Amino acid sequence: MADDESKSEPWIAIGAIGSLLAGAAAVFGVMQMRQAPATQQPPQLSAHEYVLHAQFASIGDLAVGAPVRIGGARIGTVGEISVDPATYRAVVTMYLDEKVRLPEDSTGKIDNPEHGGATSIDIVPGPSDTMLPPGEQLLFTQGAINWDALHAAQAAPQ
Repeated sequence: MADDESKSEPWIAIGAIGSLLAGAAAVFGVMQMRQAPATQQPPQLSAHEYVLHAQFASIGDLAVGAPVRIGGARIGTVGEISVDPATYRAVVTMYLDEKVRLPEDSTGKIDNPEHGGATSIDIVPGPSDTMLPPGEQLLFTQGAINWDALHAAQAAPQ
């Protein structure tokens, strides 16, 4: 009987090691899925949202699904990004909360943080009493800041 137990001990050890390796592989796989960029479907316009457009000379790494904010509060999402073939400017379609109407002289700014963080659109409402109707375009925009170029220009000898 003791001889049978000694023959099965290596198989128990091999089984335990295999289980540990499988568990580690599963944990590693979950971690990789959390870190991998999501291949999300573009956001869909809901019944409680409306569309506004804006054109920018540069959008940096702005992506579909990025937040649109006023004063840090999320009011919408970037729904689409394309290029205007006549102006070669980036055209951003925003899906905004129907409760938040923007004055016609509002400004859209690409916020691309210098030290990491997600790129978003910040809206600065203007003083006008006339609101932009759905489907219209923001007239005032400010593109993304190219931090690498800015630092290179500052470092260049004068």
